[in-house]
Amino acid sequence: MKGKNFSTKEILMGVILLLLLGYLGYSQFFDGPIEDKLKAEADEQADIQMKIDLVNQKLVEIEAQKAELDLLGESGAKIRMPSYNAENMELNFLYGLVDKNDDIQVVGGTLSRSGDQVRRPVTITYHTDAYEKVINFITNLNNSEIRCLIDEVKFTEGVDTSGFDSTQEQVVYDVSIKATFYETMWDGVADQFLPADKSSTT
Repeated sequence: MKGKNFSTKEILMGVILLLLLGYLGYSQFFDGPIEDKLKAEADEQADIQMKIDLVNQKLVEIEAQKAELDLLGESGAKIRMPSYNAENMELNFLYGLVDKNDDIQVVGGTLSRSGDQVRRPVTITYHTDAYEKVINFITNLNNSEIRCLIDEVKFTEGVDTSGFDSTQEQVVYDVSIKATFYETMWDGVADQFLPADKSSTT
């Protein structure tokens, strides 16, 4: 049986058809997963940005409350400040804001005193696996019955693979907060840690 001889045009069309089928196959098996991955990454970035925006919004609210508290202090209104030395009470308050499985560290700064007012700066680092806990922690700290003003908040989101199954990623959140607790010398007892009164040197 004699085989058919294909013309140059037919051969060219056949090559084009094979190339088209190859491209469609490539698109199905490669372009699809790549597009899905890019979309997932874009969604993840949008989610992170939304969380950062919410934290920034909370900071704006805190700044407004700080100004309000300063005005109340200047007007002589009663603001609840514990008597010096209230360090243990303030630490117990901070530790009570987090779950036992979360990690929190508090480092105290240098005390300062002006008249009967004592300022106790602290740096708080908080590590947790839930974004809602971050917002609740900042909110509860800012709304504390103990006078505490938040000066700075740094928030990051990351992935922890240190668990039992290292292939399973766990989203984690790290927060660094600089804040100041305010205490009063009314009914306070001076000790060796009480700084000199700056107002008496001016």
